[in-house]
Amino acid sequence: MEIKQNPFSLYDFLGYLIPGITLNYGVIFTYSDNNLETFYKLITKYENISLTVPFIIISYIFGHFLSFISSLTIEKYALWRYGYPSKFLLEENEKENSPKYFNEKIISVNTLLKILLPTILLPILILDFISRNILNRNYWNNRTLDSLSREIIKAKGINIYKSITDGLDVNYDKINFAGVDWFTILHHYTFERTKTHNTKFQNYVALYGFLRCISFLFIVFFWMNVYSFWQNNYGLINLNKAKTALLILLPYISFLSFLKFYKRYSLETLMAMTVLNSDEDNS
Repeated sequence: MEIKQNPFSLYDFLGYLIPGITLNYGVIFTYSDNNLETFYKLITKYENISLTVPFIIISYIFGHFLSFISSLTIEKYALWRYGYPSKFLLEENEKENSPKYFNEKIISVNTLLKILLPTILLPILILDFISRNILNRNYWNNRTLDSLSREIIKAKGINIYKSITDGLDVNYDKINFAGVDWFTILHHYTFERTKTHNTKFQNYVALYGFLRCISFLFIVFFWMNVYSFWQNNYGLINLNKAKTALLILLPYISFLSFLKFYKRYSLETLMAMTVLNSDEDNS
C-alpha cells in the first residue's frame, strides 16, 4: 500500500518544531530576568525575516535534541517503571504486568541510568510516588483487556506469524508474548494492510512524541528555576510557591498524557490487527 506523506509531517511540527520553539522562548524568558516587558521586546525582534528563518531552523534542531533526550529519560522511565503497554494489556492482572525497576544482576549502563533518572525526573518521581503509593492510583497499566479479547489477539498474532514465517523452522510453542518483542512486526504487518487505522496510528505517534518532549521540557524549566533560585541566593521564605508548584505539576500532567497516547497507540494496533479480514491478510 502506498502511503502519501508530506516531507514535513505532523510529527515534525509536534515532535520537533513546537518543543524547540518553546525551549528557545523559555531560555529567552529566563535571560530576560523573568520580566514580561523585556521578554516581549526580545521576541518581537524575531519578526524580522532575517532572524525568523534562523530561529525556526535552530528551534527545529533543538527539537530533535529534545526528542532524543526525552526518549532516553521520560520514555525509559515509563518502560522501566511500568513496562510496554502492548505486553501488559494482554496480562490478566496488574501484579503480573508491574515490572521491577531494578532487575539487572550486574552493574551496567542501564543500572547507572536508572539510578540517575529519579534525580533528573524529580517532579515526576514525587507525584508518581504519591499517586501509586499514597493515593493508590495507577494511571498507566491500571486496565488490561478482557479474557476473550486477549485470547483472540494472541491467536490472531500467532496466525500472522505463521503466515509470515511459512516454510521457516520456527517453534511457535516458545513464543511468549510477555518475553519477546512481538509487537513491532505485527504493527508493521497491520499498518501495511489497513487504511482505516493508519491516520490514527500516525496521530497517536505524533501526540505521544510531542507530549514526551513537552514533559521533558517542563523538567528542564523546573531545573532552570532551581538554578536561578540557587544562583540568586534566595531564601526559602522568598520561594515563589505558585510557580514552583506549577513546574512540579506540569511535567507530571504531560507525562500522564504521554502514557495515555502511548497506550492508545498500542491498543489501536492490537484492535486493528484483530479485525483484519482474510482479504486484507492476503493482500
